[in-house]
Amino acid sequence: MTGIQRVILAVIVATVLNILTVDISAAERVYTTDEDQPVFAKLVFAADALKTMTEIPFRIEFGDDPGHRPILHSAVCSLTMPAMPMPANHPNLKCSKSTCTGTAVFTMAGAWQATFGLIMENGANTSISIGIDMVEMK
Repeated sequence: MTGIQRVILAVIVATVLNILTVDISAAERVYTTDEDQPVFAKLVFAADALKTMTEIPFRIEFGDDPGHRPILHSAVCSLTMPAMPMPANHPNLKCSKSTCTGTAVFTMAGAWQATFGLIMENGANTSISIGIDMVEMK
């Protein structure tokens, strides 16, 4: 391999590595609970734009203080459109002590709401709702 070929190869490799190391957080859509909710939560979709009929992984983190996060026993999720009746849309959740993950599929464009029913480790239960401003057509 000649010197010029090595330089060209180095430039190509550097370019590819630069493309692959793009900030993944730029491809996230984040929503949080309002102050009036009983538990603070941050809902993070792994997409910069929410599109209909697309599987979108998400995680929800409960509590705003890492040292004092609520400890979950279990949780359920319901995705609804506040303005219209919709069929049941309940993504399966996998939960750890203070974080759950799942995959959402939005069936229509418009504003949605995610409601989470929470059962805490101490037996207490509550629910929270998070508004999702806009889901776009695919």
